[in-house]
This record gives sequence, structure tokens and C-alpha cells, in this order.
Amino acid sequence: MGKKDRNSKDGYRYFVLLLSVLLFSFAILIPLSISIASANLGAALDTDLAEGLTQWNSATEDGSDNISVDTYIGEDTAIEFTVTSDLAHNWLWVWSVNGEEVKRLEGKSTSLSHTFEDFGLYTVSVVGQRQKDGENETAEYEYISASWHVTISLVIGEENDIRDLPGLEDYTIRFSERPERIVSLAPSATEILFAAGAGDSVIGVTVFCNYPLEAKEIDTIGGFSTPSLEKIVALDPDLIVAAHGNPSEVIYRLIELGFEVYGTHAKNIDEILAHIRVVGAIAGCEERAYSVVDSLRARLEAIEEKVGLIVIEEEQRPRVFYNIGSFFTAGSGTFIDAIIETAGGKNIAVDRSGYFIMSIEKLVDKNPQIIICDSGMGGISGAYEEIVDDERLKIVDAVKNSRVYIIEGDIMSRPGPRVVDAVEIVHEIFSEFFIATAIETETEIETEDGVGDVNEGEATIEVAPAPAPAPSLEEVVIFFEAIALTSITLKADTNLSNVTVVAERIEEPGNISAPPPSDIVYTYLDIKVKNAAGARIDGKIELRVAKSWLSDNNINVSTVTLWRYNESISVDVGVDVGAGGGAVVGWNAFPTYKVSEENASVYFEAVIEIDEFESSLFAVAGEKEPETAEAMQMPIDAPEPEPEPEPVDVDVAEDVVYGEVQEPEEPELPGFGVVFSLIGLLAGSVIALLRSRRNAFKRR
Repeated sequence: MGKKDRNSKDGYRYFVLLLSVLLFSFAILIPLSISIASANLGAALDTDLAEGLTQWNSATEDGSDNISVDTYIGEDTAIEFTVTSDLAHNWLWVWSVNGEEVKRLEGKSTSLSHTFEDFGLYTVSVVGQRQKDGENETAEYEYISASWHVTISLVIGEENDIRDLPGLEDYTIRFSERPERIVSLAPSATEILFAAGAGDSVIGVTVFCNYPLEAKEIDTIGGFSTPSLEKIVALDPDLIVAAHGNPSEVIYRLIELGFEVYGTHAKNIDEILAHIRVVGAIAGCEERAYSVVDSLRARLEAIEEKVGLIVIEEEQRPRVFYNIGSFFTAGSGTFIDAIIETAGGKNIAVDRSGYFIMSIEKLVDKNPQIIICDSGMGGISGAYEEIVDDERLKIVDAVKNSRVYIIEGDIMSRPGPRVVDAVEIVHEIFSEFFIATAIETETEIETEDGVGDVNEGEATIEVAPAPAPAPSLEEVVIFFEAIALTSITLKADTNLSNVTVVAERIEEPGNISAPPPSDIVYTYLDIKVKNAAGARIDGKIELRVAKSWLSDNNINVSTVTLWRYNESISVDVGVDVGAGGGAVVGWNAFPTYKVSEENASVYFEAVIEIDEFESSLFAVAGEKEPETAEAMQMPIDAPEPEPEPEPVDVDVAEDVVYGEVQEPEEPELPGFGVVFSLIGLLAGSVIALLRSRRNAFKRR
């Protein structure tokens, strides 16, 4: 066969191959084109039918399909949507909000009343459908529809303390979408954002934002009083949370640039909790924020209940001075004043508002019983040394009695969620004061037959005459709140009438012939129980001991014992509380047991047997933990720990997620991209084949 014949045959083959590719392409594209045309035709039919619809909404009270509504924290928004049809048919109406079906109705017209619980962007739509030719299953369907675009905006106005700045009295911000890029300008604001549940959206903080730990990993925008405007603008936030003390010129400039700014300036604890709720609402974490606030309130109420049991009169509150540093302190109208008040104290700086420096002369004149010093940033402030090293303050009660305390400044000085931690810490400090100081309290006594009052630590029980014979054993409980003694329970074999109980704490016992029962005495008590009937009394005494005393003196809790002075005892017989007491020279030991404990105190119960006695001296004492060999000397040749086994690499399928059942993915139908890819592949193959044949001809 000649070269010309071969060329003719090859050309014929190429023509057939190219024609096949074209036919294959048309076979795919033509049905798709018909389908698209049919869809467009259907849409045109729906449009014609929609001309017979009239839609209405209660927000604008007209046929508008774009609705904008303002809402406020704690409010829901209800809107009614209505569609009226002029067509003489019944339709099945399907209502949906943001693509989720909410209701189905039948009729010529339809309506939906929907409550929007959150702010945001919504699409409300309704689709009506019916069969064109009656109820024949093969009949085609026709559709009509209507829709509304709804914008619910959260309005923040009076809740925003940024209005405290001159010229911003009417400043209002609106949020139709939840902020996703938040910048904090203060450590307290950062703590509020994380507590409210918005921590994941925080993209900028100050260099002082160190809590929670996650805040340290976020980009910084400068200091509290020196924020960088350029860095803030570069982050392009959709919410900025500021605090009182941020430079006002920066705040004004940010607002001029169009940024949304929410400011905080809490003057009491309630306002701090309100800020948490507002930030949670703005960030779309309202449920989380409200839960946090409820928890904080419950803790505050527990403290307030304790304070109510201890403090009856205003004079019983300890006088307190809070030293931020350089005698700078907080007066009335500050959240620090609220912390002191809630914890059970009385702020000596309350006669002035805001923050100011108190003079040494005035501090001495006010004579605080407790001084609390701010530790400062990083635990360094010098506030404590300013108090204890100043000779002029040696006459102040707090300094004389070693009641000068340091509290972490980040907790005490930040108006954020840890304010409740501050209240609890300060209350523990005050509790030690209440325990160590004999404050006159009014105590209620309950008996089986009557109720009496206790004043100045003295209890007189007056029992009304009983119509029936008295029981063979009568019990009475007497409560005390302000000293180490919390209650005395007395039991007698006759009626207890006109019993007088007096208890008070004394610093040091008077002239006694015996040494203390222990080297470490917690407190001395003078308890007088006078029984007019002369009955023999058994009972128990409940004691409250500060945990700080136990830990500071390394006291073994099991050795805490109630002792009664008895000068007739001249022999040391030892003490075995668990076996029923004991004695040392000059002292009887009562069996004493630990019964419970709470944040600052451990409670003990001592079993007593009492005849009639007056001016009896009691002591509460304990013994140190014995030093063990391990505590005295570290082992020289401690065995080295065995090395941990090397981790073994295990191949795991990438599509396995532990703890979840993976649903098989449905295969996707090939679209136009796949079709054109196939066509391109075939065409490319033909071209490549033609080029290879041409090259072969050239070589020949």
C-alpha cells in the first residue's frame, strides 16, 4: 500500500474519532439544556401565579418584604406574617425560617406568628403547592411563594457606661450579628468576656491581661492607659470592650472611626454582674452568662447569710482600711467599698467618694481594726511595708494586733467575675477577727418549753409552767456566734429553770498556779453555768478553731482538746481524748472530737460533766505534728524512677473520629465540571494522537 493510501485511511480514522467525541458531548449537554429550560419555564409559571398573592407583616404593617426591628436584652420579638391568595384554589402552605420548616397549613390564605428569641438576620418564607389536575398522582404540581428578609438588632444604650463621657450621653450601638472579632482594653474586661463565654472571639488584649491563662496567648494592643490606636484599628474589631480609666481621647477616636465600643464602670458588685450579662447578650452567649451570674449570686448570698448570723449591730463590723499603695484607698461609690461591706466589714474611707489618698493623721484617727494591702501587679507594691514599718502607725489597732493582711491585687482591684473571690477571701479575714474578738451579740436560745434572748454573752432561760409533768431529762442549746465557743448543749435530770450561762474570751488567764495545758493554746474561755435547781448537768460544747491557726502552728487536728482549769490536780496522768479525756497538772481534759469544717474554720465537740460552777477557766489547745524522718532529712540515695515506655506509633485511619459514629458520605452526582473534564480529556487524546501520527509521517 502506498504512502498516499495510508494517509487517506488514517485521516478517515481521525475523522470518525473526532465525530464520536462531538456526538458524545451533544448527548450529555442537550438533556441538561432541556432541564434548565424547563426549570426556567416553571419559574415563569410560578411568577405568574405569585401575581395573585398579597403579603403583609405586623412589624411594618404593610406588604414590605424587608423588615428591621430593634430588640433589647431580655426581650423577644414577635412578628405576624400573612399571605392572601386571589386564586380560587386551596393550597398546602409550608412555612420556614432560615430554611427550617416551622409550620404547615391548608387553605386559600395562610399566616404565621413567629417569635424571634435572638437578634440576627432571618429569612421567613412560605411556599404553597397543589396539583394542577385534581388529585391524580401523575398530575404535575404548581407552586406559589412569598418571603421576607428580617433584621433583628440588639440595642445597647443605657447599659453602656461609655455614656459617662461628655458628649456621649446618647451613644447607642446596634448588633444585627454576633461580634466575632473583639478587642479588650482592660484586664477586667478580658475576664468578663471569658466568663460570659466570648473568649474564643477575643483577638486583642492589653499587656496586663493575665487571666485566664488563655488571655496570655492573644495579641496585645498596648497597656491599660496606653493602648495603641494603630494596633486596634489594624485588628478591625467588630466590638471593643473598654473600662473606666482607659484614655478618653482613644475612646472618642475609635467611635469617630465607626467602631462599636461598650464601656464598663462598675460602682458596686451588682453592676459588675450586670456587665457580665450584657457582654454575654452581645456575644450571643446569654444563657452561659446568666448561668455564671446565678452561680456568683449564690456564693454572695451564702456570705451575706453568714454575716447576718455574726453581725447584728453596725458597731460589730470591724473597721477596715484598704491600702492600694501610697495610702491610696477606695471610698464610697466603689466596688471595693462594696466588697468590704458585703464581707462584713466597715470601710473607714466611706466618708469620701471615689479613690483618694488618706493622710496618716486621719488613718490614725480612724484607728482601723483590720488593714488589707493590695499586692500590686506581679505581687510587688510595698503597700504592706508602708503600714507595718511606719512608726506612727504602731498605735493603730490593726498594727498592734497583727491584723495587717495582703491580698492579691488582681483579684481585689479588678471589677470582674473574680470580685466574688475577693468577697470570700476578705470574709475569711473578718471571720478570724470575729473568732478572736469577743463581740457582744444577741443570741437566741431554744428549749422544749420556751424561747429566751441572750445579751452580752449571758443566757438566762425562763421556762413557762408546763401543764403536764416535766420529762425526766431536759435539754437546752445555747448558741454563741462571735467567739471560739459556738454552742453549749446542757442536759439535766430535772427541769432547767432560771439557768444562767455566761461565756467570754479572755486574752490571758489571771493568777493561776499551773502552767498552760499545752505549749500552744488557741484561746482561753471563761464559762459560768449556774443552775438554781442544783441539778447535775451533762452536755457538750461546740468549738470553732481557725484553720489559719492550725496551719501556722502545724497543729495535729486530732490533738485539739478542751481543758478546764482545776488547781487540785497535781499529777500528770496524760491525755487520751478518744478513751475519755485525761489530765495534766492543773487541768482536766474533756473528750474532744472533730465534727466538721468549712472554708476558714474547723469545728470540734467536747463532752462535759458539770455540777454547779462559777468563773471556770477553760482552754482550747493542741499539739504540733511530730516531725518524721522524711521531713527531717531527705534520702541520700533515692532510687531513680523507671523510665516510661516509649510511645508506639499506631496508624489510624484519617476518617475515624473517636466517640462519634461516622455516617457514610453519599456520592455526589457529577456536574458540568465533570462533563467538561471528560470532553476535554477525549479531545486532548485525539490531538495527542494526531500529533504523534504527524511526527511519524515526518520520520518516514
